[in-house]
Amino acid sequence: PLSSLRRSSHLILTKSHLIDKDEVQGRLSDLSDYSSNVSVAKETPFEWVEHSTGKNFELSYLKGKRCVLFCALARPEGFIEMVKNLGVQVENVLLFRDHHIFTVKDEERIMLVQKQYNAHHIVCTWKDSVKLSERFPTFFLKNMFILNES
Repeated sequence: PLSSLRRSSHLILTKSHLIDKDEVQGRLSDLSDYSSNVSVAKETPFEWVEHSTGKNFELSYLKGKRCVLFCALARPEGFIEMVKNLGVQVENVLLFRDHHIFTVKDEERIMLVQKQYNAHHIVCTWKDSVKLSERFPTFFLKNMFILNES
């Protein structure tokens, strides 16, 4: 229940860029009923990581490259928008249910879609990368949240 929020020392609103400013203000106002420490966090990408090797690449590395995206998020719009804003040419997006556990069959399907679209790479979220087999050929976007006190 919302009353449980009173136990928190700090409340952080994320993904606020997906809603209009009036709605952000309304949510901040609602949250201030539960805590005097309320912030907005902006998600900021800072590097690509090759899942199979752990090697890091600058954000410009996938710019202009044809990629297939996949994710298992409740609201994938922010991830898709972030990848497109980095200049990645998104050929197709495969959406799975939030918290999906990926199987070998899922990985094979994703690689088949990559081949069908003649995409250079496969891209997923950091959250999803930990649920993949060790050698699965994907890049994930490493990001951080920057707090803006409100």
